[in-house]
Amino acid sequence: MSYLARSSAALLLAGAVFAQSPSTTTSYTTDINGNRVPAISVTTVGNNRVERTQTLNGRTVPLEQIEEKLVRDDASGKVVERTVRRFDSSGNPLPIDRITISEEKRADGSIVTDTTIKRGDPNGNLVLSERTHAETRRNGGSSVSDIVVERASINGSLELEERQSINAIEQGATTQQTSTVLRRDANGNFFEARREAKEVTKTGLQTTENVAVYEPGPDGRMSLARQEARTTVKSPDGSERTQVNVFDSVAGRVGEAAATPQLREQVTVERKVTGDGVVEVTKVRQTDPNHPNRLGESRVISEAVCKGKCPN
Repeated sequence: MSYLARSSAALLLAGAVFAQSPSTTTSYTTDINGNRVPAISVTTVGNNRVERTQTLNGRTVPLEQIEEKLVRDDASGKVVERTVRRFDSSGNPLPIDRITISEEKRADGSIVTDTTIKRGDPNGNLVLSERTHAETRRNGGSSVSDIVVERASINGSLELEERQSINAIEQGATTQQTSTVLRRDANGNFFEARREAKEVTKTGLQTTENVAVYEPGPDGRMSLARQEARTTVKSPDGSERTQVNVFDSVAGRVGEAAATPQLREQVTVERKVTGDGVVEVTKVRQTDPNHPNRLGESRVISEAVCKGKCPN
């Protein structure tokens, strides 16, 4: 997923489930005539969130509803139960998802998190479809996380499908993190499917983040596939401006061993604090096939208006 796809929904989703005060965020896009039209609205009350959209005939229908319940929270850890209700394009309910997140704090300081996902079938029964076990160990300014993911096979039993490893080191204002993802191939063997290296540095009100993503090339060896360089500058009033330069492989040549990621997209996100909330405007400059080495004009691709207790 490109940064553009992730950033356009960031204000809608970030922190929405965990907000403690009511808020409403409306995301606007621009139609073919240049008119500003509402796309999605999210209303959050406590730990409950409802996402709505507008149909072609002007009706407002729900897309997704999340209800979260804190089952247990004490010195040994906590258990959270989350119910996700989705709806079709006409607003009719679909089978629900039931997600249980159990966090255990061990005496040695490590944290173990088990997540189970049960999905509703057409008959309304909840069927276990995915289970994740994550263990994080800390030692001073470093941490290591090992994650295993099991998913339901065609015969209904859970099978180990993915392994992840995340290593992070904090040195002053800089955090370096590397992560690897191993997945099963058609023969059941694990192979390295993705590797990511991230460096984040905070200096005063400015944060810089550089991310490099490696993926298997045609020869099976890991090669640089995409890079992101992000700079965020905050203002004392809470407003901030983020610029992200996205580098990826030449269109049509993804996976070419000798290909070097080139600048393909520049995203600017301006977040302004208002008297009753936050306004976030996302602009983008992109290349096109006729001018692959030159960014086009900046254009607004989304605007999100939040009123109430908005996520940071």
